[in-house]
Amino acid sequence: MAMLVRSHAVAGVHGAGNVRGAPPKESKKEAMEKEKAIENAKVAKYLATRPQLANYHGWRNSYVWLGNQVFSLIDAPDFEAFILGVICVACLMIGIQTYDGMDAKDNDGVAIADNLILIIFALEVVLKVVAESVKPWMYCSPVNPSWRWNLFDVTVVILCAPFLPLGSSAAALRLLRLLRLAKLVEKIPKLRALIAGLVGGMKEIGYISILIFLIFYLYAILGIEVFRENDPWHFRDFFFAMVTLFRMATLEDWTNVFYVNFYGCDKFTDTGLYILPNATCAIVQDCDKYLAAPGDFSDPLVTPAACLVDPAGARVAANVLQRCYYPSERVCHSPSPSKLISSFYFVTYITISALVMLSMFVGAISISMSESVKAINEEKVEEDKRKRMEKTLAIKSRRDSMEASEFQAANEEAAMLPLKEVNKRRRMGAILRTAWDGKQHDYVEAKERTYVRQMFWRLTKECARITRGRRFSGVIISIILFTGLTVGFSTSTALMGNANFVTFIDGWNAFITVVFTAEAALKILAEGFSPWHYLYVPGKGFVGWNCFDCAIVIGTWLPGSGSLIMILRLLRLLLVLKLVKSFPQLRLAVEALIGGIAAMGYIGLMLFVVFYFFAIFGGILFAENDPWHFGNLHLAMLTLFRMATMEDWTDIMYINMFGCKE
Repeated sequence: MAMLVRSHAVAGVHGAGNVRGAPPKESKKEAMEKEKAIENAKVAKYLATRPQLANYHGWRNSYVWLGNQVFSLIDAPDFEAFILGVICVACLMIGIQTYDGMDAKDNDGVAIADNLILIIFALEVVLKVVAESVKPWMYCSPVNPSWRWNLFDVTVVILCAPFLPLGSSAAALRLLRLLRLAKLVEKIPKLRALIAGLVGGMKEIGYISILIFLIFYLYAILGIEVFRENDPWHFRDFFFAMVTLFRMATLEDWTNVFYVNFYGCDKFTDTGLYILPNATCAIVQDCDKYLAAPGDFSDPLVTPAACLVDPAGARVAANVLQRCYYPSERVCHSPSPSKLISSFYFVTYITISALVMLSMFVGAISISMSESVKAINEEKVEEDKRKRMEKTLAIKSRRDSMEASEFQAANEEAAMLPLKEVNKRRRMGAILRTAWDGKQHDYVEAKERTYVRQMFWRLTKECARITRGRRFSGVIISIILFTGLTVGFSTSTALMGNANFVTFIDGWNAFITVVFTAEAALKILAEGFSPWHYLYVPGKGFVGWNCFDCAIVIGTWLPGSGSLIMILRLLRLLLVLKLVKSFPQLRLAVEALIGGIAAMGYIGLMLFVVFYFFAIFGGILFAENDPWHFGNLHLAMLTLFRMATMEDWTDIMYINMFGCKE
């Protein structure tokens, strides 16, 4: 339950009017507002049913008071942030324990951290029960808006107790603790909105899923009837035919399945899937995994005479039939190519399933997700608008609290206007105020500034004129372009072996370091008496491109040798990106790209949570059979990323479906 007291403000629900008896479909934003209103109504009902201090006396009154204090504590943003941090640490500890020697049974530090996390979650449950004071059953009552999450919390805490059977099982305990990742959905509202959008998209594709299943079913039966004799590995039964069709729908090596049935299993052997009935171990070299020792065929029980090419010959690899050690589904017993039928079958299936139906499937989910993202972005825009309004009101309040002459003087001091212009503005301001309220307003004439301030003001104006000029920008762009060329030439070993070229490169690097340092200095001086405006402007935030320039300049001045030379080269390569700043259209495109990536932040978080969950879950299920792909956390994460890009994901599936030995 996140900050119930502060969220007790019922949001308005925008009703959709009926048009000729058919109500229009509400937008995602309206649905979110309606859901928020319902949630706030539940919160209001829950708060109304909480024990009231005035209704109890004696020790019950004191206990209700204590419950109210505890409720204020657990409903505070700091407590929510603390629990969220503990959840993240707990999930990180699960990932750490996937590495050798880092399990809680082998590492005392990890065991202490696990127990401490369990104690914190147990205390959270206790505090929430105490917060209900004389009505502890409300912790799990449907009146409580968070009753489902409360049941989830207490279940996980109890099952993770070390004195229970599950608490002593490392795999089960790790899986239970992994379920705490689901609480991130509760703690982060925008992530919850994205999940709701994903679930909403899944609801909208019900009929598409039924249609896809019917297509899979029809083509599976047809494939079994037509191709099973030639291709028993892919079409041996209904289950394997469905797996093959799903693989082909993702376009994962679907041409291998096609060519096996187009040319026949005896002709298309490039994949190594099928062997001929008379293939020997000397050809395929895959017998050793079934023998007591590599190359030992002496045992007639393991290698009977029927597996020998020549029963009277020696028991060596060249005389042993490979088919005796291969699954029967991988021996090409009945090759039967069908070029016309296979062409029609595979082309129509790929067109219908992969290019049409799955596109509809993904499109429906994408539309629902995009609506959720749009609603979140609109909410963020409204929140930014509200913050800007608050900031404007604060500035106005501060302005009103200052005397008009003081505020005007502060602006003039910041602008460093000429003395004549300052007095002219003050005089006009006094005349306007007099005309506005009918009262006489005098103004104080500004006095001549000191010589040093005058000279500095002229210097800042000159620096601003130089840095904003076209010639200055042209010179900087030319230097950037030439620097990009020198960085490219520096990668040539032949050129870097020339002493004169190396001397030139070193001199040029020193020159551009001075030039770009001077550029930054001129721009800082151009800000006058507010040099920090080069990096940060109050009310607008940090100036990204200037911060980028400053970081590169500082990095190029750092001394380095060895591996730091590579870092310095990369920094000089980044100077080429300064071209983006020099061309407004290019800068707008890059800023739009960065803004789009930033807007996808919560989608990235959701993907990370999904990857992390399946990485740990995959490690629990497959680490023993497939340590190459699921041996630890980072290997499992890389494997999942590979599978998400559809890159040979069937290899991983078959390894864990049939076992690494097969």
